[in-house]
Amino acid sequence: MPISRPKLSIRKKLKELDSQIEIQVGNLFDFQGAFVIGCNTAFDTNTNIGMISKNSLQGQCISRFYHGKISTLDSDITKELKNQSFEELTDDRSGKKKRYPLGTVVKLKNKNKVFYWISIANLNEYGSVEDIDFEVIQEGLTKLWEKVKKSGNIDPLVIPLIGSSRCRIKKSRTEFVKAIIESFVLVCKDKKISEKLIIVISPQDYKRYSINLKQLEEYLICRCNFPDLKEST
Repeated sequence: MPISRPKLSIRKKLKELDSQIEIQVGNLFDFQGAFVIGCNTAFDTNTNIGMISKNSLQGQCISRFYHGKISTLDSDITKELKNQSFEELTDDRSGKKKRYPLGTVVKLKNKNKVFYWISIANLNEYGSVEDIDFEVIQEGLTKLWEKVKKSGNIDPLVIPLIGSSRCRIKKSRTEFVKAIIESFVLVCKDKKISEKLIIVISPQDYKRYSINLKQLEEYLICRCNFPDLKEST
């Protein structure tokens, strides 16, 4: 008797638009496209001082694509932030001293790869995340799509459940997936910004939080078929 394997991918085309949304269980960097990476508002990059975990997606991005060339990465980030306002930090933190507004996005290119780093959390002087609301993530997604509109092309976008782990927000992983779908559908009503959005759920999260892909598939189908509906409806 054949073994029934769980469905680990979902895809749906947006109505009347040559663009689709996928939900995939897997490792972020195994997919092809421009990667979205969550970071803190100081855009810290040094994984050796405790501000950035080497195991985080940001830490993996630095190790995998910059191979320890932090000066190159910092130079690219500085160029992107040259016209951005910032707050000068005066505490004794080990990381960077300039704090940019939540939702600030920088576009980076390295080794023929494109990355959108989006600042989703303030860190205190000890490297812990200060309290933020779910609305910060939702507003950040809107700013992300605006950045893609201005500086990107229509290549696939690969996004994790940004803010779902270290930010300590009391929302389920399912709600994070829905927030990404909702914001992308809304922005695509005005302009196509990507051929494909790939929302990646890590295998660890999929198992640990018993994420119901069938439920997410029903939500995805509804939002893609009826993009004008409000979420509450």
